[in-house]
Amino acid sequence: MCNEEWRYLHDLLQNGYPYLEALQLLGKDTTRIREQLELGHSIEEILITQGTGRFFEHLSFFLKITSLSRAIDSSLQLYDFERNLLSRLLKKTAYPLSIFVFAYVMLLVFSFMNRNIFAGEPWPGWTMNNLTRMIESNTFWRLLGKSLMTALKVTLICIVAAYPPAPALAKIVKPKNRSIFMMVVILPFFTSQLLLIYAMMNLIQSGGLLLTFLDAIGFHNVPTMLYTNKATILILTYEYLPYMILCLYSSLEGIGDNLI
Repeated sequence: MCNEEWRYLHDLLQNGYPYLEALQLLGKDTTRIREQLELGHSIEEILITQGTGRFFEHLSFFLKITSLSRAIDSSLQLYDFERNLLSRLLKKTAYPLSIFVFAYVMLLVFSFMNRNIFAGEPWPGWTMNNLTRMIESNTFWRLLGKSLMTALKVTLICIVAAYPPAPALAKIVKPKNRSIFMMVVILPFFTSQLLLIYAMMNLIQSGGLLLTFLDAIGFHNVPTMLYTNKATILILTYEYLPYMILCLYSSLEGIGDNLI
């Protein structure tokens, strides 16, 4: 049934009509429903199996906690809210998203040009030499492999580092204290990425806080890790660790304690 029919069904139920009689007023065939009722199925069970999608997911939930008419009304309101929210979200993100897509389209177009039109050169012809030169370059494949390896290392470190705090937040910390710890987790989000990079550079450079501290406790002449792969992994780990903690937390929170 469409949303309007569900709303009409809700109004009929609110006015005291039985479910089967309300369906007949909507012009629906109730033969199959009567057969399922004779087999011992409840109206709620029959309703849930009539369709799929977000509306029926909401309906299945609300039928467990309230009456049929209120479940239909609540499901319709929540379904309409989600649709309106998605519509407003698309309207607000259409412009920045179009700029994002346009940039990648222009990057693809420029990769096939054989002249730079922004340098005052005449309108270019088209060529595959740029892509061919990139694919045949050993430097390209070496840098790609290095980037993928760095990404793999950062991912593994984030998983290992995030797994202890995530279960603790989901299962050990009391709900009234959970918001405080969550604020600590998302605190790096309030810092711009550029400021974060400069702060980490000042921390690990020669004469920085870290090396000064190591020198004070007896570790002298420790080389700086600035401009090394280790520094890149450290900064990326610090940047993406909160995302990993939140992902693991949301997954573990939905797992019942009896399954752990």
